[in-house]
Amino acid sequence: QGSLDDYWSLLEAVRQVDVVICAVPTKHALEQKPLIRAIKEAGCVKRFIPAEFGVDHTKVQICDMDHGFYEKKAEIRRLIESEDIPHTYIYCNFLMRYLLPSLVQPGLDAPPRDEV
Repeated sequence: QGSLDDYWSLLEAVRQVDVVICAVPTKHALEQKPLIRAIKEAGCVKRFIPAEFGVDHTKVQICDMDHGFYEKKAEIRRLIESEDIPHTYIYCNFLMRYLLPSLVQPGLDAPPRDEV
């Protein structure tokens, strides 16, 4: 067990694994920084999968409507790459978060029950 708020417990947890999958909400992307530091210090992680499960911010342009959201994701991505940590980015785009739950009817929180 480890906590993003307690670096030493995080480091101890990371030292026990060879794969780390981060599932923090992407709006808290910068909170992955201590985890990245622990992965680098532990030196035993063979694959890191950061919380990148939305859109690929290098291929999407939002025209300043994202309130710095993609800038934070880009900062984490640059940090991972500069630390030379083996990583895999997973992008499911809008499908899993927005389109699938509403059966491609954006704005609904669940599939409609009366008609599609």
